[in-house]
Amino acid sequence: MKKKYIIQSILIIFEICLVSGFITFMSNFWTNITDFNDLLSRFITFTAIYEFFIFIFNKNQLDARKDSLLTYKTFLKQTILLIENPNYTTLKENILNKIEKLNNTSYYFIHLDVLKDLNSLKTSIENESLYNMKSFFENQLILIEHEIEIVDLKWNNTFLLKLFK
Repeated sequence: MKKKYIIQSILIIFEICLVSGFITFMSNFWTNITDFNDLLSRFITFTAIYEFFIFIFNKNQLDARKDSLLTYKTFLKQTILLIENPNYTTLKENILNKIEKLNNTSYYFIHLDVLKDLNSLKTSIENESLYNMKSFFENQLILIEHEIEIVDLKWNNTFLLKLFK
């Protein structure tokens, strides 16, 4: 286990030093580096800027994924509720209308795999073939909750660790 932490630390340091070092080197073409303090100051500044952009980019990407999964999770819970209460027609119409709304507008940012799953869910509800599928939907709910947890654990501060993990 220790070896894994050491490798992760080396990857983080490598990425930060490589990118920040390259930008620091390139900044010498704009304004010459006068001494070691200037070099260190630029390196630290570019490291902070790089980390800020990495965090923002990764955070937005992971939050968008989590938002899509939470949407699917909500529809799964509502579908299970519909299975348990088949006479709850308002809920059925509500689910179908909301999924249709997600399909018809570009306003919502839903990942394609989640949209595909939502459309399969919609088809099952429309065909009324979901009433013997409660266990399947409960299993899907467990898998989605697990994937949401995985998204929460992904790295925000580095591209390399996020890529290789």
